[in-house]
Order: sequence, then C-alpha cells, then structure tokens
Amino acid sequence: SARILHEAGVPLVISTLDDISNYRKLRHVAGVAVAYGLSQEAALQAMTQTPARVFGLEAVGELLPGKDADFLSWTGDPLEFSSSITEARIGGESMGLVTRQDELARRYLEDSKR
Repeated sequence: SARILHEAGVPLVISTLDDISNYRKLRHVAGVAVAYGLSQEAALQAMTQTPARVFGLEAVGELLPGKDADFLSWTGDPLEFSSSITEARIGGESMGLVTRQDELARRYLEDSKR
C-alpha cells in the first residue's frame, strides 16, 4: 500500500500517532513498507521530511548546511532491526544514550552480586 500511494504522488507519512507509546515500532513499520516495495529513501522521507511538511514545518526534517539539526547516528541501516544508535544530538548537544532501563538493570545486577 505504501509503495502504491508513494508512486501515485500521495504524501506518505509513516508514524505511530495512533499509539504514541509505540514510537519504538516506527523503524519496524517503515522496514515492512520497504520489504513490500517502498524505496528506502521514500521510507526515510516518510518518517522525516514529509511529516514536517504536512504539519507546516518546512524547515524541519532535513540536514542542511547552516541549519540547526537534531539527528541520530546509527551502526548501520536505521531500518534494520540489528542497527543501534551510536550518537544522538539535539540542538547541537550530544545526548546520553543511557536509558532508565539501563540504569535499573545495572542497579539490580549490582544488587544480585552482593
């Protein structure tokens, strides 16, 4: 469906807005669209540039010289399940990649060794 819509010129947005708690599934949803014929470039645009344009944020969603950018660096293809984030920058500042779950796991592993 995504490929057909894209080829017909319909602005394609891949999102998880129906369930914001499942935003982590966004890459999976885009990857499935690619597996069924949507190009990788179209899938990435459907998660970045197109939603920005649809919501009137034309200056958002692209990395351009001289513009502020929030972005993620990956170990590989962002739509590949095995890829992981190596760096996150928001407003030019590097963000830590340690999550609450990481901290809890470390805490309970330390407690279990006592």
